[in-house]
Amino acid sequence: MASFSLIPAPVILSDGSGRLSLREGLDIVISYQAEPGEWIGARSIQAALGLHGCTVPIQPQRRCSRTAGSIVLAVRGRDETIFPTAVRPEVGISESTEAYTLRVDEDGIVLWGASPAGLARGAQTLLQALAQAEDSLPAFRVEDAPAFPWRGILLDVSRGKVPRLETLYRNVEMLSSCKMNILQLYVEDTFAFRGHPLIGRAWGALTPEEIVALDAYCRDRYVELMPCLQSFGHLRRILELPAYRHLAETDALWSLTPVREESYDLLSDLYADYLACFSSPYLNVCCDETFGLGTGQSKEVADRDGRGRLFLGHLRRLHALAAAHGRTLLVWDDMFLHYPELLAELPRDTVLLNWWYSAQERYPQVDVIHAAGLKQVVCPGTSSWNTPFPRLTNARANIRNMAAEGQRVGALGVLTTDWGDNGHPNLLGGSWYGYAYGASESWSPGSMDDQKFEAAFGRLFFGSQEAEPALAAMRALSEACLLPGLAVPNGSRALSMFFGDPLTVPPMEFTADQIGFLVEMLRLHGMDVSPERFSQASQPIPPETLARMHEMATSVLDSLSRLHGASAEVRLTLEEMRMAARQIAHVATKARVGSAVAAPPEGETSADLAAEVTLLKRDLHELRAEYERLWLARDKPQGLWLTLDKFDTAAAVLDRWTTKVQPGLGWGQ
Repeated sequence: MASFSLIPAPVILSDGSGRLSLREGLDIVISYQAEPGEWIGARSIQAALGLHGCTVPIQPQRRCSRTAGSIVLAVRGRDETIFPTAVRPEVGISESTEAYTLRVDEDGIVLWGASPAGLARGAQTLLQALAQAEDSLPAFRVEDAPAFPWRGILLDVSRGKVPRLETLYRNVEMLSSCKMNILQLYVEDTFAFRGHPLIGRAWGALTPEEIVALDAYCRDRYVELMPCLQSFGHLRRILELPAYRHLAETDALWSLTPVREESYDLLSDLYADYLACFSSPYLNVCCDETFGLGTGQSKEVADRDGRGRLFLGHLRRLHALAAAHGRTLLVWDDMFLHYPELLAELPRDTVLLNWWYSAQERYPQVDVIHAAGLKQVVCPGTSSWNTPFPRLTNARANIRNMAAEGQRVGALGVLTTDWGDNGHPNLLGGSWYGYAYGASESWSPGSMDDQKFEAAFGRLFFGSQEAEPALAAMRALSEACLLPGLAVPNGSRALSMFFGDPLTVPPMEFTADQIGFLVEMLRLHGMDVSPERFSQASQPIPPETLARMHEMATSVLDSLSRLHGASAEVRLTLEEMRMAARQIAHVATKARVGSAVAAPPEGETSADLAAEVTLLKRDLHELRAEYERLWLARDKPQGLWLTLDKFDTAAAVLDRWTTKVQPGLGWGQ
């Protein structure tokens, strides 16, 4: 069997006989009718062969009767008369437009796509094979098609971190290389609205020119840039502006009120500016977690009609606004899990985005939506937020099991979400693993176990020489965030310990509405949790956990110091991994020193403790500078202050410790 590591795994991969020499004399032939995306695939193959020392021309053709010794890139139903000698299968394994067949033998390479998009997917398989070849390719044959029509990523760009356009292009290339076809950017206020210039002004908002350029970049790679604009809750940054404050449902400034016509005037204006930049026929209006709905300006209506009907009425208004722009509505499903009886009254073309980020065997809401006869997309997560490094075990099980549930009921697709809660301190490089895992499970669910996936991901991303040590580092960093005492719902205490006082971790702060919402959501997902759970302070971290954290982090740093990275992207990702390792080591030392400051061990003097705190402070400032450098390598500068403020808070903790062990010590001494 051809020993290729391919992500995603093809439906059928079979061996042929012989080998194709990667030598001078090969050429690439392509239809004269080829689209820009087909040319991108052809040029990528040309560049990959160039790395093998081959200069390979690309020849567009109107009729090509001789294909031996060539790489044929063709589309079924369009190019048969152009390439009459390039045999293609009469029947494909799928009716998907992204299906393709790829044959490599001694005479050359023939790739037939069911459409230009299918050809592009097949080109990615060939590129992955070429990346692992030496001076020849073994003969093999692939027949392939996706399990889900929709396969993609949602990237949060609204919690402080707004990527530069070049970073977004890199995201698209990553998606395309793994055969994904959807990208959503989660926007609350980070778009430069022409009609409302105050919104997003201080946050590095994405400009219309950037979105239009990204939309075109996506289209050329057969990725759909779906507009996503929060249209109910999560709107504090808009509602805290004096011009819009009167549109808030409550003083919490979280949700728009649905009982003022001005709310819909505002949304109509925002849609007009935003949607003009996208070619997609869809719009994700979000509308999740509308805490406080029916308790403020809309209380009278909610008391009369019910909060569920208030929510349904808002969605119907949004449906009409979206339809006026030729868009089909997508909406997060969580509020309707509280009011499942109202799902039957949603407009039938609405697509429910079914989210939950904890690893479970079953996801009951899949069946609730399916029973209502509505289309749905399952939305697991990369588990990369609220933690110094992604929780990979949770991410794998969440993505794998949710994709399986979606496949069972015929869901439209899998949208793997990548959030940035609390200022978006998580760095992008940690998410590539989750992106690739989501791609694998949405194209061919259950086709490879975790060990095979990691072998493929490591080889393709880090290169065969550095794959295993890099993967071992990723596994160790993930495990170090989840040692006893560190795991919390949807994150790791290691991050809050880094930015705060690890000895006095307070309970999470939630309003009564939020606690009620969370308890009910957990119940609907098969987990019984009492409301009191959300007001309990965390227990101290066991000393053995701190020792193990430090040991694992220093071991990772030693391992990463010997890795160089095969590309600029890999080198940057390795630097981001080093940052995570240094943060984890810092947390372990900080918690140990803090305990000693609180209760000095016998034989340790105040001067000794002060020296240790000083070293921690120095390390923290080095980490702050390195974090700023890594942020600016990918992202706009405007939201950086949110996380730098957290570094300053961490420094203030260390200053308090210094004054405790040496009360007279100040900045002037």
